[in-house]
Amino acid sequence: MIFLFNLFFIFGFPGETDEHREETRQFIYDVGIDWSFFNYATPLRGSELYKTCKEKGSIDEKYLGIGKVDMSEYVIRAPGLDPKHISDYVYRMNLETNFVNNYRMRVGDYAKAKKCFEEVLDRHPDHPFALYYLSKAIDYLGEDAELKIKLQEKYYRIVQENEKWALLAKSFNMPTNEFDVLEI
Repeated sequence: MIFLFNLFFIFGFPGETDEHREETRQFIYDVGIDWSFFNYATPLRGSELYKTCKEKGSIDEKYLGIGKVDMSEYVIRAPGLDPKHISDYVYRMNLETNFVNNYRMRVGDYAKAKKCFEEVLDRHPDHPFALYYLSKAIDYLGEDAELKIKLQEKYYRIVQENEKWALLAKSFNMPTNEFDVLEI
């Protein structure tokens, strides 16, 4: 029996450094985590983090109070923690660990990887990285070639029409048009 390991990680605690984040990244690869979930350290009212951030002035006044902060935005302002850097890092970690260097793809368990990518697409049907890596899993499994091509076409259409996705794909050395060679 093969177990899937899913772990949750939180980035952006006061005192955290790039070195700490790199240690976490390396841990994910060393342990062989199937799927990693990432969130921001969020000073929710009533938490110790909220109390600390309020005392140190690490949270803007507009976030003080009930329901003023949620987990969709990184709001801590502390030395060494640039909010844009933390937000970008968390997003890229998700793409890197769950798609580009997906554990199940690395170990050749393409059927399990395929299921994970399909689950992402159930929730986010236009997620280009899920489309691309699902097409790779299908190819490695020798399954539905027509579906593989449809997934690739949709992937290309998205990265060609959306500059953000095109830049992210390029940053991970993924093809951005049908003339690039797919590494399948």
